[in-house]
Amino acid sequence: MKRISVPILIVFVLLTSSYGGNSNSSVYVIHGIPGGDLGLDAALPVDVAVQGGCILEGFTYGQAAGPIELPEGTYNIKISLADPCNPCSSTPVIEADVPFSAGETAVVIAHLAEDATPTASKFIVSTNCGYSRKFFNHGDDDDDDNGNNNAYGAYKYCNGTKMVLHHTAAAGAVDIELQRALGWWVGSRNINNITNGEQAEVKVFPGNWAISLFPAGSNDVVLGPIELRTEFCSSYFVFAVGSVDSGSLTLLVYKLNCRNGSELEMVGAVVYVVHGIPGEDLGLDPDLPVDISLNGQCALPGFTFGEITDGLPLIPGVYNVKIGLANPANPCSEPAVIEADVALFAGENVTMIAHLTAEGDPTASVFSNKVGKGCFLFKSPLVVHHTAAAPTVDIEARRHRKVLKLENVSNGDQGILNTRPGPWKVSIAPAGLEDPVFGPLNLRLRNRKVYFLYAVGSLDNETFTVLQNVIPLKNLTD
Repeated sequence: MKRISVPILIVFVLLTSSYGGNSNSSVYVIHGIPGGDLGLDAALPVDVAVQGGCILEGFTYGQAAGPIELPEGTYNIKISLADPCNPCSSTPVIEADVPFSAGETAVVIAHLAEDATPTASKFIVSTNCGYSRKFFNHGDDDDDDNGNNNAYGAYKYCNGTKMVLHHTAAAGAVDIELQRALGWWVGSRNINNITNGEQAEVKVFPGNWAISLFPAGSNDVVLGPIELRTEFCSSYFVFAVGSVDSGSLTLLVYKLNCRNGSELEMVGAVVYVVHGIPGEDLGLDPDLPVDISLNGQCALPGFTFGEITDGLPLIPGVYNVKIGLANPANPCSEPAVIEADVALFAGENVTMIAHLTAEGDPTASVFSNKVGKGCFLFKSPLVVHHTAAAPTVDIEARRHRKVLKLENVSNGDQGILNTRPGPWKVSIAPAGLEDPVFGPLNLRLRNRKVYFLYAVGSLDNETFTVLQNVIPLKNLTD
């Protein structure tokens, strides 16, 4: 491995991919550091120039671009803070001459060194996932130089899955643990003593894997477990980025489908946002319009009580969330009523809800939408959340003689009822009592959908109600 050390203010990745017989390199560009580690805007927009030509403008953290076809050679790469009026005109904050050879797959990543100073490293990797072959006639069983089998009557299908793990974070040497549970069987992969600037490649079974990072020789986890779902015939490029000390340590994950090998897809986080505070409970407009900002960027202006967004794709990282009263003339300019730092990881699917505490104060909570490793085939799970100004409650779902219960559910808690498709009646009662304070709510559950219920409002103010969201089950199983 060749290391290139240069002074920088930004992290980027160049993933170059060449296939047999191609004299060019296919270059992907990825922006891989949160700006907060440098005391700058979290998105840290930059302009990227190659050989003096401006190829990317306003490129932000986590974005991927490409492929860009480049003949074999050494290329001068310059990255500068974005200038919307005159792109690529600012003084470069990173400049490096990077060689690319025909037929190689390489990753060049500018990242934080162990001591948190900026640096850059070049990795040589392979995008070949692995193949299985069957033969129905005799022929030459040998592969050619490009790994292709030319036997008469031979056919092959891709069944490989691979992870390429890179230590590119401000941290000392780490041990990486991969675990996969399938019923009673637990599979694991362990890569020990990986130092900053090193990589490890492992072949894995398709399915759900949990990735954890530990200081080398220690059992104290510094990151994870982060669950990653892998698929057949895919390579996953995993980069540990950010800083342990600043709390920004996370994984950036990119998927490359080995069947076509052209699109590099980020494995991001998905977030649903729910407004669960009736304005009456605060003596304000019942709709209580608010503005919501993420890392200083106004994301949801004029968001009103009862609204639920579609799933919002977000880049993994730490987000500073601020919620303030809406200002139509100048969105997100009012003081924050609710503020929190929320860490989102690759592959996560969560709901962020603004709601009342049990005492009636405004707050926000984040709930995972994943329904676990259980088998929910032909099921329609009902996920219930207590996010209301109310004491501990019992939640009951009834269908004919079938009764399912969640008992002693407190504010900020959630529970899953393993319901089947069809009509159900849902009621909420104070813990230990029979008489409901809400319901019965009539629901007709459809197959392979997950139903999320959020109890919101206040019992004392008679604003208590239930909000509902429905998400396909296929997006939420582990």
